[in-house]
Amino acid sequence: MKYIFLISLLLFSLQTSAIDVVLINPSVPGTAFWDRVSAAANGAAKNLNINLTIIYGKDNRIYNFDTLVALVAQKKHPDYVIFSPFDGTAERSFSLLDKAKISILVR
Repeated sequence: MKYIFLISLLLFSLQTSAIDVVLINPSVPGTAFWDRVSAAANGAAKNLNINLTIIYGKDNRIYNFDTLVALVAQKKHPDYVIFSPFDGTAERSFSLLDKAKISILVR
């Protein structure tokens, strides 16, 4: 009986606490393809009880990397970061997020 209570408590806590995910959209608002990606991500996040933040990368690899640096510098890190690595910053991006122990999903 004790184990059933503990398992129920664990499952309840998992269902009530949403994870925090940051999607770095590499483009700018108004780009048809990336607007659809953002819309799909928002829809999935709502269905899955995920706190989703979308940050636009402004079609710039340096700005995208600086966004990752800013995320790592925050006191509270997101649980996951979804981003598209750019040539020239990919290795540094992976290393930065790995050192901060932030899980990544790469597009």
